[in-house]
Amino acid sequence: MRADLHLHSYYSDGADSPAGVIEQAREAGLDLVALADHDSLGGWPEAQAGAARAGLSLLCAAEFTAAFDAEEIHILGYFPRLPGREVAAHLGRMQAFRRERLRTAIERLQARGVPARFEDLPCAACCESVTTSHLAILLAQRGYARSARAAWRRYMESRRGLVPPFEEPVARVIETIHTGGGLAVWAHPGRRQFRRRLEELVALGLDGIEAANQRRGLEPAAQWQALARQYNLVTTGGSDWHGGAPLGEFAADEILLRDFLARLDSQKAQLL
Repeated sequence: MRADLHLHSYYSDGADSPAGVIEQAREAGLDLVALADHDSLGGWPEAQAGAARAGLSLLCAAEFTAAFDAEEIHILGYFPRLPGREVAAHLGRMQAFRRERLRTAIERLQARGVPARFEDLPCAACCESVTTSHLAILLAQRGYARSARAAWRRYMESRRGLVPPFEEPVARVIETIHTGGGLAVWAHPGRRQFRRRLEELVALGLDGIEAANQRRGLEPAAQWQALARQYNLVTTGGSDWHGGAPLGEFAADEILLRDFLARLDSQKAQLL
């Protein structure tokens, strides 16, 4: 089994539609995928229909944004089925906050002589979760940086003070995912202060870590798996794919996902 459990569509900051993501996953020979848009489950119905046509297994997921130690952290929520009103309400609040934080950032840019407008952001009409990536693309297009990455570093880094930070506590995010019957998995964890942060997150109810991610490659996955066993966590793997590069160059294997899939099946059984 070849799987990629961290894909994005244009419901957040991906380049393609949910159906397009699924079609590329089929062409890449993937067997199991998860559309995990930032603070959005809006692409789930379209992705589900596409997966049924393509004969792919699809997990319901979203990448939740939270604050932890005054820094931004991402928690992947994987659900055995589409969650209910509590999760939907949470995501709706986060989407509203995302829009307002970018409006604030644009106002601050305008005060510094950068004539950006919210209406000019390169978001598809159905985009639910606007991101700093959208603003970085706009600034690069207008010539205020050589590239979107350069624009992000110049204007969007927290030390610049232009973009309001997320304030949703990670404890509340994990609780919300659990309320929806899901598993909370730490997305692309960095190595800085990792062990201390992991112990704190486990105490808050964390269920797993993304042990294999395209940012690190597959090589260290075994080390992360050993650490996961120490804390009774499951492991997942995903490319964090947003488009551009070919899909399928990165894939997690069945051994990495075995405990995760078993625990997700157990969650599903409890909901029946």
